[in-house]
Amino acid sequence: MVCERSFVPAAARRKRESKQAYGTGSQEPVGAPNATPSGFPAVAARTRLTGRTEGRTPPREATTAGAPAVLDTTAQLCQSPSTNPATGLRNRARSKYLTDGLMSGLTALQSPLRHSYASTVRCAAMLAQDGPALTGKYCGQRWCLVCNRVRTAKLMGAYLPEMATWAEPHFVTLTVPNVAPPALHNTVRALLAAVPRLARAIRRTDGLELRAVRKLETTWNPRTRTYHPHLHLIVSNRAAADALVRRWMVEFPETDRRAQDVRSCTGTGAVKELFKYFTKLIVKGMDGERTAPPPRVLDTMFKAVKGLRTFQTMGFVAPKVGRDDDALTLDATTPAPEPQRERVTWEWVGSLADWMDYGSGALLSGYEPPATMRALVERIRRDAHDAAQVAR
Repeated sequence: MVCERSFVPAAARRKRESKQAYGTGSQEPVGAPNATPSGFPAVAARTRLTGRTEGRTPPREATTAGAPAVLDTTAQLCQSPSTNPATGLRNRARSKYLTDGLMSGLTALQSPLRHSYASTVRCAAMLAQDGPALTGKYCGQRWCLVCNRVRTAKLMGAYLPEMATWAEPHFVTLTVPNVAPPALHNTVRALLAAVPRLARAIRRTDGLELRAVRKLETTWNPRTRTYHPHLHLIVSNRAAADALVRRWMVEFPETDRRAQDVRSCTGTGAVKELFKYFTKLIVKGMDGERTAPPPRVLDTMFKAVKGLRTFQTMGFVAPKVGRDDDALTLDATTPAPEPQRERVTWEWVGSLADWMDYGSGALLSGYEPPATMRALVERIRRDAHDAAQVAR
């Protein structure tokens, strides 16, 4: 079922909230995204083939002493105990490589968020190494895969201690029918506004304890060209979870009861899934192959949630980790795979999917995108280009 209008809860239909115009944000010019250099020292090719460079020991997988900042320390929560600096950097290079592919279409849009997209291109584009430590600046944007790894770990670190005390946690999905693009902005606000009202009714009228973590998620259906905004929650007990679904159906009578879901969840897997993303950035295209939603589709989603909290606690207060939609420049320090005697500046080279020291041609992480990853990024860039041509 496709709805051409936004959903307004039954309890709020007699009271229309004043519309808030979407601001265009700062108009201060920003630097152009770092372009991939057309050439690099020939020694870099030897580094890629042999893992060695002249006059410098190649990076290797070894645990290096050095205290990472809080940002990177918490990121280790999502990594296995065997993760070392070299593995962490390869994971970061993979996220950076894929994010750059996603940004190729978004940065070309005349969007109010264009400066924010440009900041993501610059995210971790340069890393400075002093001895055993690497320092870089990160964009903090919700669509950045590099920053989302850190954001997920920070949220899990803040919420897990409380959620571990819940005797019977349940994973709840609350949905409404798909909506057309013009309706998305108001629909997501209607969904978020309904949850606190339902929570109060469950506590005061139903007499149930309710503690939960709520996440807003939006996906895109390429066949119907509609958006599917919905909520995921982890609720502290089954009775409250069932009451939440029952009251949701009263609040949104147009929705289908079969689309609502309650299931028991144990361990950290469901928690990690809850905190992973606001929207799936990699989807199946019309031909069944993996790609990304069109840039204008993603832009519509990001504009619709501008200024909203993707995550929210209910019934308890978690340690402050900052608003999940903050677009801050974050300084982070992480151990380097190989200490250096002199200060080294590593610059991101998109064609190599790695950071390179232009003085020696050495590559930092040693990440080699597999053929499937290179094909995915190429597909994303090609689809973004094709979408831009159609829009013209």
